[in-house]
Amino acid sequence: MAVCPEPAGKWWKEHSQSLRRILEVLLSFGCGVLNIISFGSPYWLDQGENGHMGLWQNCSNTKCQGLSNPSG
Repeated sequence: MAVCPEPAGKWWKEHSQSLRRILEVLLSFGCGVLNIISFGSPYWLDQGENGHMGLWQNCSNTKCQGLSNPSG
């Protein structure tokens, strides 16, 4: 006799909570790393070193200006 495969809905019901928890942990970890990098990086630039801090800030000599005043 042929064996019918188990429906995917049953598997999802059994594993959805653990998969959802894993996803929450990974998202929290990713957001935490991004926050540390975005808020800490101006302090990591040395004096005299120029860096682009992403979409909102341009930093030169650890002094950041917003995009509304890029010339300084």
